Amino acid sequence: MPIPSGVPTSFVPRPPTHTPQRRARFDLAGAVAFAATLFFVVALVVTGGLFLYGQYLTSQLASKQTTLQETQHALDQTTVTQFSYVSNQLATAQTLLSQHSTFSRLFDLLEKTTVQNIQITSLSLTTQKDNTATLDAQGVARDFNALVSESQALMQNTDLTNVIFSDITPNSQKSTEINFSVSATVNQSIVDNFAAVANPTTASSTGAAATSTAATATSTTP
Repeated sequence: MPIPSGVPTSFVPRPPTHTPQRRARFDLAGAVAFAATLFFVVALVVTGGLFLYGQYLTSQLASKQTTLQETQHALDQTTVTQFSYVSNQLATAQTLLSQHSTFSRLFDLLEKTTVQNIQITSLSLTTQKDNTATLDAQGVARDFNALVSESQALMQNTDLTNVIFSDITPNSQKSTEINFSVSATVNQSIVDNFAAVANPTTASSTGAAATSTAATATSTTP
């Protein structure tokens, strides 16, 4: 007898036609465990690196100390003393040079500003700590016109300020000649050429030295 179509031929359950979707869940415990493991590994690597670097530095320090000791033993005490003496001598020479006053630019200035028929008989320069300098000089002019020309030359020079002539008197030995004194402030551009001056100093030249200076810085006619 045929089986009706509505009656099932098998009693084995069939799988559902549509499979229900499973919701994804975040495993918080697993993530924390992974992060902790990663942190532990990184810390272990860093600690190992620091330990190895410390060992390297210790070995390098020991090597440098050994080299230093060998070098110290190899040095001759006599040689060290000689080097120290030479170093002290060089330092002393450098100090003397730095404190030495140089007057070459001043003499160049006087050579340019001293006109014909003027003779400088004495010269002094006073320098101070603040790099100011005062020039004082005495001289003889052949006549009044020469003195006027010298006055104009000094006052027109930009390296000199506060030029003042004084003690203008006729020469007792030669009536045509005129004795005079002059003072001026030397410009910074000239004073800077002098090395560091620890205390105010005065450089002067008189007598035979003044005659030599006059021969260099002046020109006179017979």
